[in-house]
Amino acid sequence: MSPVTKTRTNLPEPGPLIRIYIPVRNGANYIRDCIDSIVNQTYRNWILTVSDNQSSDQTEAIVAAFGDPRITYFKQPSDVGMIANFNSCIDRCDSEYYAILSHDDKYYSNTALEEAITLLNEHEEVAVVYSNIVWIDGRGCKIVEFKLPRRGMVASDLVAHQSIISCRNFFGVPILLRRLAVGQHRYDARLEHSADVDFSVAVSQGKYIYVLREPKVAIRFHKTNNTLREFSDVCKEMLLIAQKQGLNLTWGQRIKMMVNDRITRLKKTLFFIYIDNKL
Repeated sequence: MSPVTKTRTNLPEPGPLIRIYIPVRNGANYIRDCIDSIVNQTYRNWILTVSDNQSSDQTEAIVAAFGDPRITYFKQPSDVGMIANFNSCIDRCDSEYYAILSHDDKYYSNTALEEAITLLNEHEEVAVVYSNIVWIDGRGCKIVEFKLPRRGMVASDLVAHQSIISCRNFFGVPILLRRLAVGQHRYDARLEHSADVDFSVAVSQGKYIYVLREPKVAIRFHKTNNTLREFSDVCKEMLLIAQKQGLNLTWGQRIKMMVNDRITRLKKTLFFIYIDNKL
């Protein structure tokens, strides 16, 4: 897919500014598709920063080829690691709303930002907007739609308990976050496989999230996304999250966690066998 360049005018875009970040390292394989999904959003008042953690491929050239003044490029002075690169995006954010999108994922709907910002403007009690998710393969073809167990306005603490006990991320991928709700919360480098769950729990604890019924985000499964394939320590990390966030678990829930962990490992193993044979 070739880069999409839009003609810009000098008129200000309507609506609050959204800052979008793509933390990346060697993302030449899919970053063009990711940026295309941002450029084609119906909501136009955004600034995208690609935060490059010392890529050695064509990532920088691909970003520059878009020629869109809303797209900026920042290169880390040294290899800071994935979690620190994510956190540096939050540290630099000065807008009321923001989003972080992995380079190999993308917005599945061109109304994702428009719908999310409308909800946040209408519901001050909502900290983050999520949606159901589409899983895609390395070629961008749909594998399946992952439907989150709760939709609409949901108390975040319910999702937190369900995620921890199930050893699954039932929050999903944030479409848009309220910067004020994030505050000083950051991704925890100790949680190599579950930092996203911990962050979601912390940011919206005691608040509400909103889950859109229609999928607005696509997660890509491919042969090089090794982080998604490492799930042996998820149960241990979920227990740490519960301890960190003050979520009390009964012995029965802990036993259920261990059972769910084994089931989830088996399902993920079979899923990646399918993905590797499909590609």
